[in-house]
Amino acid sequence: AICRYSLPVASGETVSLECASPYVKTADFMCVDGTFTTPVCRVEIEIASGDCETLDGCVTSPNYPEQYDHSKQCSFTIKAPMMVTAEAFDASAESSYPDYLTLGNVRYSQTTGPSNVFAVAGTTMEWAPDSSPRRRGYSQTGWKICAEEPPSCDETNAPEAPLKGTVGAATYPVAGGATIELVCEEPYVKSGDFMCEGGPFSQEGCSLFDVTSGDCKVIVYEAPAYVMITSGTCGDDYVIE
Repeated sequence: AICRYSLPVASGETVSLECASPYVKTADFMCVDGTFTTPVCRVEIEIASGDCETLDGCVTSPNYPEQYDHSKQCSFTIKAPMMVTAEAFDASAESSYPDYLTLGNVRYSQTTGPSNVFAVAGTTMEWAPDSSPRRRGYSQTGWKICAEEPPSCDETNAPEAPLKGTVGAATYPVAGGATIELVCEEPYVKSGDFMCEGGPFSQEGCSLFDVTSGDCKVIVYEAPAYVMITSGTCGDDYVIE
């Protein structure tokens, strides 16, 4: 971040804050009673199309915090690896006419928005409210979504080598959004490199399937967690003595 100004600065005047790409400022510095306010640089969520708005370096539904127009849609592009959180989220409460905000392949509605969700650069976010007639008496205030830099990953969360694979060398902590190489034995191919997702790493594996075109992807199977009962009972389960 860079700021330029000449002293003294009168109370009520501002000093410009310039943020390096892909960051955007929440505001400029303002002199208030002898001290400056403390705006910050946030990771940018770029409005790609539609009628949504920006506020304090975040993106909002149209007309936020007032009721949004159900005919207005918009889409966004995530400009860098980031943690996405809804500081406010109030979409349609009617199950017959849900309004959805989609981040990647996850949809959010009613009062449940994304909370500390990791998103890679290039991820899309879309707002497409249902334009059907609404029940009167309910006024949705919409949503405000902000992004922050993802935390780094330490060695305690280091990725484990999958079957037929080897984890590449890494220097810890690994920055959020950075990757550690996965090397697979021939003829196996990797689903991808391990990416630091703000604490944990992504799950990757080696497979005999190689996606050469289209939108298909290799899914890494994660075995479900089991609990072993060593004494007593749990529901209809019991320990055989």
